[in-house]
Amino acid sequence: MVRDGESRPYVSETVPFYDPGPRRYRAWIRFAAPPTSTRTIDLAFPKGGPRVEDLPITEGGGVDPNPSGSGEVGASPTEFDRPPESTNADGLDLGVRELKLEVLSRGGDENISERAGRRTVTLAADVLFAFDRATLGNEAGTLLEDSAGTIGARARGPVSVDGYTDSKGDDAYNLRLSRRRAETVQNALRQRLGSARALRAIGHGEADPVAPNTTESGADNPAGRRRNRRVTIGFSVRAPGAPAPAREAPPAAPAPSAGPPVRSARYTISVTGQRTDLRVDVVGIRRRGALAVLDLRMVCERSDSHECDSQFVLGQNPTGIAALDAAPFYYTAGAINLVDPTADATYLAARNADGTPFASGVQLAPGRTVLPIWAYFAAPPPSVKTLTVAMPSGGPRLTGIPVE
Repeated sequence: MVRDGESRPYVSETVPFYDPGPRRYRAWIRFAAPPTSTRTIDLAFPKGGPRVEDLPITEGGGVDPNPSGSGEVGASPTEFDRPPESTNADGLDLGVRELKLEVLSRGGDENISERAGRRTVTLAADVLFAFDRATLGNEAGTLLEDSAGTIGARARGPVSVDGYTDSKGDDAYNLRLSRRRAETVQNALRQRLGSARALRAIGHGEADPVAPNTTESGADNPAGRRRNRRVTIGFSVRAPGAPAPAREAPPAAPAPSAGPPVRSARYTISVTGQRTDLRVDVVGIRRRGALAVLDLRMVCERSDSHECDSQFVLGQNPTGIAALDAAPFYYTAGAINLVDPTADATYLAARNADGTPFASGVQLAPGRTVLPIWAYFAAPPPSVKTLTVAMPSGGPRLTGIPVE
C-alpha cells in the first residue's frame, strides 16, 4: 500500500474489532497503479485472511466511501499528509516490492534465483570441476545444458559468468583459478549458444563469500567453504508479453481455499515435551503468471499447552538452506516448500528484500476452526504437472499435488 514520509498508510480507518451488530463497513486502501496492460489483480489479506483472485481493474474514482441510504458504515480517512482525493504521488512510498524467486536443484548444487528482472544461476564448483582444476567434469554437462536452454529462451542482452573460490590458499592463486573456471564455463556456454550471444567472464577469487569460511571460534567450516566455491551465470530476462485486451473484465473469483482437499495428513510434533497434534489439508497449487500459489488448510487438533506454537509448526524450513534466517518465517507459511522430485528441485516461498515471505500469517490454537493458509512460489516449468508439498519442522511430505 502507499505510505507517506512518516510511513503512515494511505487508507481508511480500520473496522472496529469488537462490533456486536452485523453491520457492514466500507473501507479503502490506496495502491500504486499497475501497468495499463494489467486487467485483473489478486487481493491477499494478511494474518490468515483469504485471497481473492482476478479482481477487475477499472478506471475512475472507485466506490463511494460514504453512501447514503445503504445502511453501511462509511469509511473515514486516517491521518495522512494529503487528502484522500489527491492523485499526487510525489514523496510517497508507493509500496511496490520486487520479489525474489528461488529454486534449489540437485541437492543445492544449482540455485536459481530471480529478482528485479534478472536471473542468477549459481552452480557449485565442486560439481563442475575436480579439486584445484578448471577442466569440466562429467557432471557439468547436464547443468550447463539446462543453463544454456534457459539463456536461449529468456535472456535479454549480455550474459555474465563469475567465478569464486573459498578462502583456502593464496589470494592471487585463487583469483587466477576463479577466472579460469569462469572462462571454462563461458566457453562451454558459447559452444551451446553460438557466437552471437555476448558472454563475459570474470574471476573474483575469494571475494563476496555467501557463507562463512570459518566458524565463530575460528575453526574451519567445510560446508561454508563449499558454498563459496561456485560459478554464477547472470542475465536479464525478457518480460512476459502483455496480455490481449479483454472486452470485459472477468468477475472476481474467491481463492479455492474452501474447496475439497486433494491430499490430507495428520502428524504430531513435540517441543520441550509439549505434544501438538495437527492436520493439514492441501487444496491445490495454481499457476498465477510467473508465480504459483499454494492453498492449504491447517487445524491444531490437540495441544498439551494452551496454544499451538506456530513458531515450531511452521517456522523451520525443511531444506535447512538459504531461507533459514528463521525470524522472518516464524508465524507465516513461508517455510513450506514445494518439491519436484523428478528434477530434484526445491521451490522456496517468494520473498522480498528483507526476507519476508509472500505468504499468509499463521496463528494456530487448539480446536480452532480450520485456518486457510497460502504462499506464493516461482511457477514451475509448464511440463511439471505435480509437485510435493513439504511441511516444515519434520512435518509430512504430501506427494502428487496437481499443478493447475
